[in-house]
Amino acid sequence: MDVTVALQHFDDNPAQKLGGCCCCWKPGTKPSHTDLVIRHCTNLRATSLLLLLFRSSTGHRRARFRFRARWLGLGFSLSPSPSEEPSIPFDGCRAQAQAAGRRRGWGGGGGPLLSGGRRRRGDLAAAAASLLADLTDSDDPDELAGLHSLADALVEANALDLLVHNLSRFSEADPDEAEAVHHTLSVVENLLELRPQLADIVCDRTKLLRWLLARLKAREFDANKQYASEILAILLQDSPANQKRLGNINGVDGLLQAVAMYKSRDPKTSDEEEMLENLFDCLCCVLMPMENKERFVKAEGVELMIIIMKQKKLAYSSAIRTLDFAMTRFPPACERFVDVLGLKTAFAAFMGKIPVNKKNKKESYQEALEERVISLIASLFGGITKGSRRIRLLGKFVENECEKIDRLMEFYTRYSERVKAETERLDSLDLDDLEMDEDERYNRKLEAGLYTLQLIALILGHIWHSGNSQMRTRIELLLRQNKLTKDDVKDILEEYHDNIGDLDGPEEKERAQGRTKEIIASLSL
Repeated sequence: MDVTVALQHFDDNPAQKLGGCCCCWKPGTKPSHTDLVIRHCTNLRATSLLLLLFRSSTGHRRARFRFRARWLGLGFSLSPSPSEEPSIPFDGCRAQAQAAGRRRGWGGGGGPLLSGGRRRRGDLAAAAASLLADLTDSDDPDELAGLHSLADALVEANALDLLVHNLSRFSEADPDEAEAVHHTLSVVENLLELRPQLADIVCDRTKLLRWLLARLKAREFDANKQYASEILAILLQDSPANQKRLGNINGVDGLLQAVAMYKSRDPKTSDEEEMLENLFDCLCCVLMPMENKERFVKAEGVELMIIIMKQKKLAYSSAIRTLDFAMTRFPPACERFVDVLGLKTAFAAFMGKIPVNKKNKKESYQEALEERVISLIASLFGGITKGSRRIRLLGKFVENECEKIDRLMEFYTRYSERVKAETERLDSLDLDDLEMDEDERYNRKLEAGLYTLQLIALILGHIWHSGNSQMRTRIELLLRQNKLTKDDVKDILEEYHDNIGDLDGPEEKERAQGRTKEIIASLSL
């Protein structure tokens, strides 16, 4: 079914509207087309879109429809018209339009247009999805207010519910319906961009998360699978509620199944590569709640990430990032990592032994990977506090004449110089009467690498706290060579201690500060 769309804008003009609404009917189109005439009217109250669908034909069968758009509510209804030409069942008055609709048995809400009416439901639902995708997509700032009004009206009319319901009805084996799925996802994306708070609403009211999860399990890659991964990443980002919802429907295991397809092979195209990155973004987001970290461990996610790292494919760095999320403040994941021999793989990356490809030749890639590995090792020290696992972890820093301590001090001096340069720059701004508060100064230093420097200092502190004389001697030697002292490390740890947040609750904050105090105290000995 071909669709012709005309979009016209005009300002408030009594001559161009009837009772606050505007209507347009344009007969004479070809039978093989569905002609849609849209007028965008702005008045003192809000922006109204009136969509008038007046002819639909498929093959040799012609069906004529009446269509009404409720003022501001956009309650779409569609019904066969017995007349030769379509008619507009309202004169601009909302009450009269609703009454006319009830007399004709059209009902209210977003129903028949989005659900497809009674004839050729797939074609009609596909046309509606295509239309809404066009209407909700605009980069013009002048149209933003109207788009916000449209988004609100669609939500009020339960359009999201109907759109998601249609996803399960479309058969993507049919190219036209596959395109309709793409348009439907486009509408969802556009509405989320206009109203980010809809992320929680649509997942609470519909089965969108289930549909996306099922779609991502398909083995074959296509554009809709890529789009599904993008939408899921948007829904999970900054939404603890959706992260928990996905975990409750076995989403952690579903995402692991999706990324497992790439444990021993690389994506074939740039689009497929982007989809894989989206999948790992989803996995990292869903690992924010503690209960999902537990699901990750039970589903053998730690083992899968180690396998991906050992295969040294394109997903190598993404696997490290996922492990970092899984192990942060979650000792069971750290213990599993050590038990399944992950230390060797992690410290190979720590020493710079990473797979070579066109992607990781970039300096920014290597630096980001280094920071992830440093964070991962810091999580290991925080999660494994005693026993044989702790001994195995510390033993890595004794191997090959303490080469890993040498590497750690290399990182320490590099990031220390960066933070020092940023501190001097901020001090010069203060002298120029561009003073900033302490929180802003601290955030600027974090961006310059202070957080990574704090983690390096924390690892050094854990090593020193172990009491191993060989490692202590090596640390003192390297500090002297770089004109540093233990007091420099202590200063960094004290700043870290003072800025530990309570995101995980006051009890966890108190425990973290207590452990840091112990390390600081040991450096004084």
